[in-house]
Amino acid sequence: MDIAIQKAELIEWIGSLTDEAIIKDIMAVKTKKEFDFEKEWAKSVSMENALERSKHFISALPWKK
Repeated sequence: MDIAIQKAELIEWIGSLTDEAIIKDIMAVKTKKEFDFEKEWAKSVSMENALERSKHFISALPWKK
């Protein structure tokens, strides 16, 4: 898809937004200067931790026995 077409579609979509939360998120992306991978990596969850959280969540669900 041509970049000009994508831009036009985005402009049209943004113009139709009414949800303030989405508009604030878009503004945050616009004003973000750079992406600090190391900082984001430090906040990430390891696969082992995610697996343990998922197992705990599933086991805590009110299953009918």
